[in-house]
Amino acid sequence: LPVSITDATKDEIFKCLQIGMATTEIREHLTRLQLPFGDTRKLNNFIKYHKELLRFGTVTNVRIGGTAYRQPQCWAIRRQ
Repeated sequence: LPVSITDATKDEIFKCLQIGMATTEIREHLTRLQLPFGDTRKLNNFIKYHKELLRFGTVTNVRIGGTAYRQPQCWAIRRQ
């Protein structure tokens, strides 16, 4: 299983978020489509981050030195 979330997965997550799907629904949806997303924690963080990005246009409470990228053009998840 690849560690990173692929572009296809990202596109799908975005579509799901825009129609307001819940995190668990998105996970099941990705599994059904057999799109890789690393592990659940990674996926949850990714979704949480982009939910805020869609809602507020910015990420409100990212810890300094946290793992999420600040720039939306870097929609990827940093490898551990």
